[in-house]
Amino acid sequence: ASGQDFGLVVGQSVRFLLAFTIMIVMAQIPPQHFNYWSPWLFVFGLILLFGVLMFGSSGGGAKRWLAFGPFRFQPSEIMKLAVPMTVAWYFANKALPPLMRYVFVSFIIITAPAALIAKQPDLGTALLIVAAGLLVVFYAGVRWRYIILALVSLIPVAWVMWEYIMKEYQKQRVHTYINL
Repeated sequence: ASGQDFGLVVGQSVRFLLAFTIMIVMAQIPPQHFNYWSPWLFVFGLILLFGVLMFGSSGGGAKRWLAFGPFRFQPSEIMKLAVPMTVAWYFANKALPPLMRYVFVSFIIITAPAALIAKQPDLGTALLIVAAGLLVVFYAGVRWRYIILALVSLIPVAWVMWEYIMKEYQKQRVHTYINL
């Protein structure tokens, strides 16, 4: 897979070992610390996403990166962790199953960063973040009638997205995925 490039194998191995080490270190942190830092990480991520809109660098027709000197990164990567952690933090001190008003607030927590990411445009990451956040809502024990209501309400949302928001290349990816 490396095309006989041993340097590529070494580079990937170093990254793997670094990531594995970070995973081991993070596993040693008590969950209460993650609970405390989740909303702060979420707010920090939102600020960075607004920064992408104003100061972000473009590549391949998308404005997704923030550059700090030679270092470039995508704030949406932070939100992949921050959104489900923040939704879990929000539900942590609520009676379960959650009341509709708590579910509504969790949807705001989920959709705010997802909308900013979809605007970049990065629909795949936005949908991944929505799915991760909704899984936490589901695991919080949301009532089935709310789930059915949400699924039914997604029908007109999907139509609006298809007709007015999605770019042609995104529609083509969907067609390819479902083999049309």
